[in-house]
Amino acid sequence: TSAIITASFWGFIIIIDVLMGKISPMLAICIANMSYGLSGLLIFLFFYDKLKKELNDILKSNKTLLYTFIFSIFVLGTCARFFYYSAYKKSGKQSHIAFSIMFSLPIVLSGLGAYLFLKEKLNGASFFGMFLIIVGIIIMKFYGPKK
Repeated sequence: TSAIITASFWGFIIIIDVLMGKISPMLAICIANMSYGLSGLLIFLFFYDKLKKELNDILKSNKTLLYTFIFSIFVLGTCARFFYYSAYKKSGKQSHIAFSIMFSLPIVLSGLGAYLFLKEKLNGASFFGMFLIIVGIIIMKFYGPKK
């Protein structure tokens, strides 16, 4: 249920993202990051006691993971957002292809990453599903509507 609700919200947000990104990718990045910062601050203030304990725990047990997470969000997340909004601006009337690639390919990459780095077991059906995603992206890109 949570996954369906999340997907529904993201589906709606994508359309707004496309519209904003087509106007100004840099402005969209700034507004999005400021919004996330404000919501993060509110969550931190609302759940301060619980988060303070969890932060202290992770600082003691896995400081490297915490710093890697912060770095990846700050650097990789910002770069990803730039290319995300730039793709919408460049896509013209084909933004459906851009967001299909941007939201489908991470499924494949995270599945492979879970298999390779987290040592999670995947079966043939999982690999076949990832293959179909890649085939679907290729079909949309090369055989979809032309500009």
